[in-house]
This record gives sequence, C-alpha cells and structure tokens, in this order.
Amino acid sequence: MDLSVYISELLNERGNIGIPDIGVFKQVRKRGYYNAEEGKLYPPYFATEFEQTTVSDDVLLQYLTEKSKVSVSSAKFFLDRFVQNTLQQAEIGEARIGNLGWLSKEVDTLHFRSASETTEATAAFGFAPVSLLKKGPESSAAQSTEPKLDAEPENSATASEETIQPVPVTFSIEKELGKAPEALNESPVAKPQTTTSISPLVRQPKPVQHKAEQPAPVVPQPQPEVPQVQKTEALPVADNNDEVPARPFYMRLPFYLGLVLVIAAAAVIMILKNTANDNTRKATDHSEKASPSMDSVKVNTPAPSDTVIIKAPAATDTVARNTALPESTEYAPEVETPTVGARTVVNSNHYNYVLVGGSYGTLELAKAASERYKAVGIGASPFENSRKLFKVALGYYPTYTEGQEAKKQLVKQGKVLNWKLYVETLRK
Repeated sequence: MDLSVYISELLNERGNIGIPDIGVFKQVRKRGYYNAEEGKLYPPYFATEFEQTTVSDDVLLQYLTEKSKVSVSSAKFFLDRFVQNTLQQAEIGEARIGNLGWLSKEVDTLHFRSASETTEATAAFGFAPVSLLKKGPESSAAQSTEPKLDAEPENSATASEETIQPVPVTFSIEKELGKAPEALNESPVAKPQTTTSISPLVRQPKPVQHKAEQPAPVVPQPQPEVPQVQKTEALPVADNNDEVPARPFYMRLPFYLGLVLVIAAAAVIMILKNTANDNTRKATDHSEKASPSMDSVKVNTPAPSDTVIIKAPAATDTVARNTALPESTEYAPEVETPTVGARTVVNSNHYNYVLVGGSYGTLELAKAASERYKAVGIGASPFENSRKLFKVALGYYPTYTEGQEAKKQLVKQGKVLNWKLYVETLRK
C-alpha cells in the first residue's frame, strides 16, 4: 500500500497533514514573481513546506481506514511500517514522499526538499506565465537580429540558374610541363588554353538489323570434358504400400481367445461352487428331515385301552443299557426312556467360545433341537449369535482348543455326528 498517495490527497484537501514520528507538511501560498533571466511573470502558487514536530492527531489514520476500507489495526500497521521505512531511507540518503519531495536526515534533524522548482510551480489561480520584453539596448539589438520572415529573397530565379550552369574546367600547359616558355623579343604570344565542359552521357542507339541481313555465325568454343558417371540401375523394390499396418494387441485373435478362455474358466468355477453349495444345502435339509438320529430318542407311550401295545423303536435308535433287565421283564418289550439329568448350558463365566450343535431359522426349532440333545444326555440351550439364525449351544469354553477337545469327546461317545458340531467365537 503506497501511503504517499493518500498523504498527497489529504494535503490537497486540508492544507496540512501530520505524520507521526516525522512531522507536519503544509501547503503555503506564495506570491507571484518576475524572472528577469527568462523575462516571464509567474502567477501566485502553492508550495509544500515541512516542519519537524510531534504529531498527536489521528487524522491520517482515519483517512486511511475510510479510503482503503481496512480495520484501524491494519491501517496503523501500514502507517508504522511506512514511517519506519521512510526514516531508514532518510538516514541512508533521501526518502521520496510521493510527488511532494524528498526527506533527508542529519543526526536527528529532518530536511525537506520540494519536488517542484519555483520556476515550474503549479498555477493555483488559473493564470499562465506571461512573457515580457526586456528594456534597454539589449532588447533593440535582439529585435534587429531577428530574421524577417515576410521578406522574399531577390533574384531567386537568377541565383538558381547560376547554380545550375556547368562550371568550366581550365587546362594549363605550363602547369603540366612544369616550366615557362622562353621569352621572345617579339610580341608576346597568348598561351593556349583548352576549356572543357561537362556534358551529359548520351547513349547511342543500336543499329537496326534488316531482315535480309543474317547474323554472323557463332563459333563454338571448346568446353572441358566432363567425367561421365556410370549410372547403376536400382534393383526393383517390392511395393509395401499394400501392407496392412500392425493392429494393437486388443484387436488380435489371441487376445480374444484368451479372453474367452478366462470367461469360460470363471463360469465353470462359479457353476462348480454353486453346485457344491446346493449339495451341501440338500444334505443338510435331508439330514434334518430324516428319522431321528442318535442325538434324539423317540418314546412311544401306550394307548389307554384294555390291551397294552408298545411299539419298540428301530434297532439303530436304541440306547445301550449298562444294567441287565430283571427276570420278570425278560420277555416284555423294552420301553426307551430319556436319560434324566441333562442340564441346560449357561455361560456363567462369560467365556468367548461356544460349541454349536446346529443353527435354525426360528427360536422354536432351536428349542426343539436342544430338547433332543437333552434327551440323549447332552446339555444344550438355544441362543442367538447372529441376526438371522438361532443356534444350539452344547458348551462354553475359554479357548478355542478346549472347545475342539469337547467336540472330539462327544464324537467319540457316538452321540453326535462330527459334521454337526463346530466351535465359533461368541459375539457380545
């Protein structure tokens, strides 16, 4: 931001302006004066003067804030930096203050030199300098020496003609021979002189050749022999313009073949994966729909009638007994009863791993499965470990390894199939 422009504007408006830490600039009216050397009368004018004094007002700060549309703190920052730079330049040499002049510093005193000379002062009242004639013999001599512009030169035509005429050139024999002729008693003889004049060069026209005249024959001049260079016939070159330019790799047949193979391989992999998932799903559904397995026991109770008919289960669903039947029931059919004492599994220790015995879509199915596990003497309880499925917990364990060991023990007992059991992390 050039603050000297704002200083000049404010000085023209107010007539004086104070700059902190520098001083006060004033516009002082000067009288008109006469310059004897130039012979001109100059009108009154205003000159800028400087006085080094303490400035306490903030007129310049407010003017900067209004004109540049900045805050007071920003305007004060720019003003302080301007004052600091001006004082530093004044100590080195001279500091320019816009079109007002220059400041210089000697010890602690500031000196101001105005930018406008007195002879080139600005007219403040609309008058221009007036030229006056000097008095005395000097002015008359100056008037006499001035050329007359209105007078026309005399005999201008004759003068021009004399300059155009050619100048004669004289030729003297005495000068060329370097000696004078002998003196005779007779009357002196005039020395011969020759006079030549410069004449313009005249071109003579070429003689006209008539039709009957034949031009002179041109005699051929011998020319130097030029060594002959044997020309070698160039071998025929096959025209390659018919060749098709090389196509990019993505337009060639191998690229398309490879792309087709990749797509076919991806399709085969997807089909095999879907087939395997379908087979697994079918096997799971079939196992769930099949007859009760070893993890469930079907108990048939006798119907209320005179004759008791008890249907024994199939041989594969029987549960081995450790004690022999009494003799009174030796010939009576066996009645399978569920093992009493199967517990409900509870995660009282807040373990992180659970042994899962199956997952179902509804809570009722999970409860039914847990009851079947309890029927064969395996503790179970339904729980929800995901948003969509309900699962059957066969036990909670602190580590994954302990869960796997419990799974192996159940499989060894022959009560549960291996593929139905798995260990997973319990989600909290």
